[in-house]
Amino acid sequence: MMKTEATNFGFEILVTFLLPGFLAVLAVVVAHGISKYQLLEIIAWAESAQFIASFVLLAAVALAGAIVASIQAVLETFVLDYVAPCHLKISRGVFEEEWNKYISDLSNNRNSYISRVVLFFQFETRLGVAAVLLGLATVCRWPSWYGVFVLISGLVFYCIGTMHHIELAKFRHRHYGAPNNAHKGDLGGATRPPAP
Repeated sequence: MMKTEATNFGFEILVTFLLPGFLAVLAVVVAHGISKYQLLEIIAWAESAQFIASFVLLAAVALAGAIVASIQAVLETFVLDYVAPCHLKISRGVFEEEWNKYISDLSNNRNSYISRVVLFFQFETRLGVAAVLLGLATVCRWPSWYGVFVLISGLVFYCIGTMHHIELAKFRHRHYGAPNNAHKGDLGGATRPPAP
C-alpha cells in the first residue's frame, strides 16, 4: 500500500484545497455584492475570530476547496483528457488503457518526481479555477485592473497545469505504450535497460 507522509499530506491539503478554497470563498463574497470596505472588515474580523468562528471559517474554506477540486475533476475529464491524447497523437482508448494500467500499478511503483508533478498539476489547475472565479467576480463587481490581473493569472496557472497534465500523460505513454515496456524506470519499478 502506498503511504503518504504526514508532512506531505498537510502540505498537499494546504496547497490543493485550502488555498483554492480561500480564493473561491473570496469570489463568492465579492460576487455577493459587498463593498471593498466591508470586505476589509470581514478580513479584520477573521483575524480576531475565536476558536468556533475560526473552525467554521476553516470548514467553509475547505468545503469551497473541495468544490473547486470537483469542478477541476470535471474539467480534467471532459477537457484535459481529450487534449492530452491529441497532443500525444494517440486515441482516447489508448490513453484510457494506459491510465488504467498506471492506476493498477500505482501501489507497486513509487516515484517522487511523478508525485511532485501530480501535486503541482493539482495545485496549478485548482488555483487556476479559483483565481478565474475570483477574477470574474471582481471584474463584474468592481471593474478594475486587478480583477483582470487575477483573471489572467488564473488562466496562466490553468495553462501551466495543462502542460503538467500532458507531461504526466507522456510519462504514462512512454512507460505503458512503449514496446515491451522498455522505459519502465519512468514510473518506478524496473530500471531502464543499459544503452547499447
